[in-house]
Amino acid sequence: MNRSRGLTLVEVLVAASLALVVLTVAWDCLRAGLDLWRDDLALGSAQSQCLALESRLTSELLHTTAESVTAGPGYLACLLPAATFQPDNGLPLWSRFVVYWLAQGCVTRSECGHTSLPGPRAQALAISELQCLPPGTIVARDVERFQCQLTGSLVEVQIYPRGQSARVLTLRLQKVRP
Repeated sequence: MNRSRGLTLVEVLVAASLALVVLTVAWDCLRAGLDLWRDDLALGSAQSQCLALESRLTSELLHTTAESVTAGPGYLACLLPAATFQPDNGLPLWSRFVVYWLAQGCVTRSECGHTSLPGPRAQALAISELQCLPPGTIVARDVERFQCQLTGSLVEVQIYPRGQSARVLTLRLQKVRP
C-alpha cells in the first residue's frame, strides 16, 4: 500500500483542538495577570493623587487661620493671606480665596484672587457661592467621599478613594489673637 506523506483531516482537527485548548488556558492566565496589574496601577494612582491632595491641603491650611476656614460635607474653603499685614491691628490681608469640593468623583480646586479682604471673616464661604466660582483644576480622581469638618481650631479632612479605606488628615489651625 502506497501511503503519501502528510496528515489526515482527523489528525489536523485533533492538533487544532489541542492548540486551541492550550491557547485558551494561556490567555486566561495572562488576562488575570493583566487585570491584576491594571488594578494595582489604578490603586497606586489613586493613592498618589490623595497624597498630593493631602500635601496641598496641609500647605494651604497651615498658612491660614481657623476663622477663615469653612468646611462641610463635600467642600472646604479658606482665605489665604498675602505677605502683608494691616498696620493698625496686625491681621493679615487676605489675597486668595481657595475652595476644594467633590463633584462627580473628583476633588476640584478653584481659586479666586481677592486683594481687599481685610481680617478674617466669620465664614469664608456659603455653600451657595460654589456656583459662582471659576472652573477649577481636578486634584484627585476616583474619590467616593470628601468630608471636611471644622471644630474650633481643629480641621479634619476625610478622603475616601474608590474601593479603599479613608485617609484622614487632621490639623490644628492657628487662631487670630483677640
